[in-house]
Amino acid sequence: MLHFILEFTKKTNIKLVNTCSLAAVVDSPVYLSLITNRGKKYKPSICGISSFFSDKSNVIYNSGKKIPLTPGFETADSVVFSAKIGGYKAIAPVTVPDFKLGYQKLFINNGNADQTILEMTEFANKGANLFEMTLRLEEVYKSLSQFNETNPDSLNKYWALYDKIIKHASNIYDHVVFRIAVDYDDTRYYFQDRDETRPNQQVYTTFNNALFDLFSEIAQDQFGNPARVAYGSGHGSFASTTAKSKMKGFVQKALDRYYPVLQEKLYWVSVVTSAQFETGFNYENSWNGSGFIPSRPCEYDYTPANVSQFRNWLVTEKYPNLAAVNAAHNTNYTNPDQIQPPKVNVSILDNMTNSNVRGMYNSALFEDWYKFNYKQLKSFLIECKSVVKTKNDNIKFCFDAGSNTDQLSVARKTLNVPDISTYAYVLKTAFTNTEFNGTKTWDADIIRSNFTGEIQSEINESDVVNQGGITDPNTVKQKMLEYSRSAFLNKAGAVIFVADRNTQYYNNSLNALGEFKTWIDNHTEQFSEGQTINVNLSDLIRNFPPAKTPFEVIAPALPANGYQNRPRIVINE
Repeated sequence: MLHFILEFTKKTNIKLVNTCSLAAVVDSPVYLSLITNRGKKYKPSICGISSFFSDKSNVIYNSGKKIPLTPGFETADSVVFSAKIGGYKAIAPVTVPDFKLGYQKLFINNGNADQTILEMTEFANKGANLFEMTLRLEEVYKSLSQFNETNPDSLNKYWALYDKIIKHASNIYDHVVFRIAVDYDDTRYYFQDRDETRPNQQVYTTFNNALFDLFSEIAQDQFGNPARVAYGSGHGSFASTTAKSKMKGFVQKALDRYYPVLQEKLYWVSVVTSAQFETGFNYENSWNGSGFIPSRPCEYDYTPANVSQFRNWLVTEKYPNLAAVNAAHNTNYTNPDQIQPPKVNVSILDNMTNSNVRGMYNSALFEDWYKFNYKQLKSFLIECKSVVKTKNDNIKFCFDAGSNTDQLSVARKTLNVPDISTYAYVLKTAFTNTEFNGTKTWDADIIRSNFTGEIQSEINESDVVNQGGITDPNTVKQKMLEYSRSAFLNKAGAVIFVADRNTQYYNNSLNALGEFKTWIDNHTEQFSEGQTINVNLSDLIRNFPPAKTPFEVIAPALPANGYQNRPRIVINE
């Protein structure tokens, strides 16, 4: 059964004349779905083939309501239809040209360099042909003076760890990919005892040699606290010219040093900005202005520079003038400087909760705040992409989503990237996703399905245990095999296993990759058709709790291995 949705922009006298090539290869009933919200009954046909309708063939999210299609629908003479091609049916076993099977070591440091090389070799012997490594700004440059160093002899000692790993990767792998982490743990410059694990550290009053200025260049929460996740890790504000220059500078330094070594083996580069090794904003903070606390959910970025740019964007780009802003937000500002971004109504970070953070999603103001901050992130990524492409245009640029890029990710099922295809060729996600409260959500292959570039899936033994709630080693391996096979059938361009010898699941990961490689060489499974879910981003932000309903209704019916009938999601801005 083939179910698709066609895009067209005419009124009621529509003739679908461009679909015969699709219909001609179909050997099962065709379901045509037209999306509208008002009007006159209309019944179409396709290339002379009778049309079929099903009240279960499509789920539409529109203005907070789920609208099942019925045999016939209402439309007005003036309505404009707009939809996208949805599901499809494979008529032969799926093959993935140039499929890459990868290994990633998440944390590489001087203490485990030799162990990492052993792991890289073991995975290559099992069939891995791609190695992913994270180049961490803080591992190379500990201070501003080191970052500004130009003496090659002095620079070598900073890069020695990565020099060793990359040389080995170049010798045994066909492809090497870089996750360049530009978040920064500069705790050593802000606390007198320089012990990142002590809860009651004494704060320095000057920090002239720190790479980032904690209070002017690091992203801030709504209370003015800089991001200090995981005892000191925070990313620069995208509104700070100097912070962006340093983050992009590290991307440039990494490419200058290692492209000559890897050349065509360097397949893609991502730039990750958060303490969670993801491209996006941090979604929590651990510093309340006077000391470290257990992480609390929060939104970013409330630095004065970012708030100022938000105000200017509202009155010059998003809306034509201040009067239009007032009309949209139900406010009565007389000066753009009076505009305030949305905030949770608590006075300190310690009192932030999941529910009160999500409570501020339900407004036009938050929708604008969210879109503005996404614009800031996107602009920074495009600048980083330019650095990469200047080195060699064949290097792909990747959006490395991990699992959660921000709190809205779980609700929208689209990560942070409704238009990711416009600037990234590769999208790399984890296999699963969780809310702050631990609620399990759909596999990442569902939320990624509106992306048109190359999809890659990260299979992390730690995520299976911590997010999937599975602790039996043998079951962990079986789950990794289920996820990886399903990703392959979904035409993933790569599956990358994340593992470490210091865990009890390492051998399971190693063996799972080997078994997966054997399965790839011999499989006969096919991908079957799915559903299409159309989501309006603005509605979803403004109606956060009810917006989840269509997804929650469908979720229990998804198969255990996650992918064969996963919905295809179309995002409407």
